[in-house]
Amino acid sequence: MLNNAELLNSGSAALNQAEDTSLASLRDEIDQLDEQLWEIIGKRADVVRQIGDWKRQHSEQVLQTERWQQVLQLCQTIAEKYGLSETVVREVMEAIHNESVRIQS
Repeated sequence: MLNNAELLNSGSAALNQAEDTSLASLRDEIDQLDEQLWEIIGKRADVVRQIGDWKRQHSEQVLQTERWQQVLQLCQTIAEKYGLSETVVREVMEAIHNESVRIQS
């Protein structure tokens, strides 16, 4: 027969295992969402390549300042909509934009 300390320890171990399983499950979900993000960014890059082709065919500059300003203005709206920091949204968009310019160049 288990004494009280052993019962508490076995219950605590079971709780820790359940918490670990829950954490592992949440991390799996994050991994799946990250994979979806990369898939979308990859699809976006495909469209960026098409835009780059169009710009070359029409002798347009890669960097379209007016368009970029429109995108930056959307950062606050996006941040508010998804409960994110505007700074983080802007930084992510800048990184995506930089890659887009690189792809089109």
